[in-house]
Amino acid sequence: VKGWRGVFGDLKHSRVSRMVLNGCMFGDLGMKALCEGLRENVSIVELEIDGNGITLNGLLDLRAALRVCRTLQYMPLPHQDFARIL
Repeated sequence: VKGWRGVFGDLKHSRVSRMVLNGCMFGDLGMKALCEGLRENVSIVELEIDGNGITLNGLLDLRAALRVCRTLQYMPLPHQDFARIL
C-alpha cells in the first residue's frame, strides 16, 4: 500500500482534474490508497478506473469515498471489474 499511497497520497494538493487509470491493475490496495486521496481532493472532476483487479472490497472503499468527494462529476462504471465480481 505504501507504494500506491505515494502515488495517490498527494491528491489533496493536486491540480489534476482528470485521471485515467484503466488497466493499471492496482487492486484493492491501490483502490484504498486512491480513495484516501479522493476524500481530500478538490480538483478531480473525471475519473476512469476500469480493469484494475478490484474486488467487492475495493468497490466498497470507492463507494465510501464518493460519499465525501464533492468535485467528481464523471466516472464511468468499471465494467470489467464488475463483470469479474458478479
